[in-house]
Amino acid sequence: MFEIGNSLREARVRRGVDYAQAELATKIRGKYLRALEEEQFSLLPAQTYIKGFLRTYAEYLGLDGQLYVDEFNSRFVAGADRDPRVVPAPAGVNGQAPARMAPWVVLYNTLFYNMNTAIRPRNLTPSLRGKPFGTQLAHKGMLIEQPGEPT
Repeated sequence: MFEIGNSLREARVRRGVDYAQAELATKIRGKYLRALEEEQFSLLPAQTYIKGFLRTYAEYLGLDGQLYVDEFNSRFVAGADRDPRVVPAPAGVNGQAPARMAPWVVLYNTLFYNMNTAIRPRNLTPSLRGKPFGTQLAHKGMLIEQPGEPT
């Protein structure tokens, strides 16, 4: 068992790298690099990001990234022996499975949308041919009042 943060900090100092350089090289924000070195993992987004940041930062510093991820899992992740690819189903209200949209609702919405777009005329401009130009613009919502007759 080793200190994740201290070993990262020592490796960074030993290489003569500051946070700005590490941030540019790893594309990890400096505040997250500091959080890793101070083992303030609650300041980081999610565990997936923490593991990715640990691996990337450690490898950038010439360390074994997987070793740091394994150490993080053993110390901070409950049930680290589980397969990380298996994700439990999300729990809904009162621990029940979340309600799924009934297939008939999806079918109804799809049909309603298709009927609505099929009934609606695509372009009314041809029916306005021969009418004054202001009428065509008013039809498209571009003109509020009709142009007056020239006197």
